Amino acid sequence: CFIFYERVFVKGVEEIDRLDNATKARIEQYCGKRGVFYYNRTMHEADVWHFETLDNRYRLLTHFYGFMLFTDDKVGNYYKRFIRDFLKYKDEVFCAAGKIVLGLMYEDYVTRGNRLEVDGELVGGYSSLHIRRGDLQFKEVKFDSMTWYDNTKEIWKPDEILYVATDETKASFFEDFKKNHGGPMRFFNDYKTLASLDGIDHTYYGLIDTVVASRGIVFAGTWFSTFSGYITRLRGYYGMSKYYTYFSWLERKRYMHNWMDIWEGSLYAREYPVGWTGIDGDERVTVDWELLDEDGDIADNYK
Repeated sequence: CFIFYERVFVKGVEEIDRLDNATKARIEQYCGKRGVFYYNRTMHEADVWHFETLDNRYRLLTHFYGFMLFTDDKVGNYYKRFIRDFLKYKDEVFCAAGKIVLGLMYEDYVTRGNRLEVDGELVGGYSSLHIRRGDLQFKEVKFDSMTWYDNTKEIWKPDEILYVATDETKASFFEDFKKNHGGPMRFFNDYKTLASLDGIDHTYYGLIDTVVASRGIVFAGTWFSTFSGYITRLRGYYGMSKYYTYFSWLERKRYMHNWMDIWEGSLYAREYPVGWTGIDGDERVTVDWELLDEDGDIADNYK
């Protein structure tokens, strides 16, 4: 748990003992049982930092805003914006993803003859899933496609195009879902020609997948997956409603629909709205900005 506190940096570690009660309580709440480290001049002047990751105790699986706390909210929001605006994929990734997104929208509008309805972020035409398989060690969220369908079926429109980001290599795995959904299911490899994927570095493929999945009208991800988590954060950066993001595990299906801060849940199993909500301002957001009205619709006060 890494703390950026100006007085410790400027005056030295003796300032830790002089923390005011409010700052001390905030740090204790944020860090919990984790070890606390304060950013200091020695760290600042080092040419190279090495983070040990060979030991499982030091694996950096959590989100940057989950282990770095700036006690000055204005500075904290600045660095959240910095990550959003500058630590991002190369243009090549977004260009390829954009071709796939347009291909999905074209299929829905032109080929299938549906009315193209998009929001202010030009999101429309399809919804998306991330079905994590492979070496996922959490058996409670690794289930067959029929279970995936049963757990998510009511969130999709009838016959809607679904884009599936996945590491499952067997096409037969998805047959039960396809049979019951009725609408088209599209995958990354369906767009090799359209997006000229053979001419792109293969290590970019997963990145392209996250962008395409993040643009779905509704998204359902895999709980415990940081891949699903980053898709969720991208959706937050775009300004998309948290009420259109779900998880396939029934116990956590609507966890994104309720405000929860980083210390109130798992540090890595999901992302948190504090990572993107209100970060263009100078104040820390501690309450939900996006609420439902009495009719169950998204309230007008959300922007």
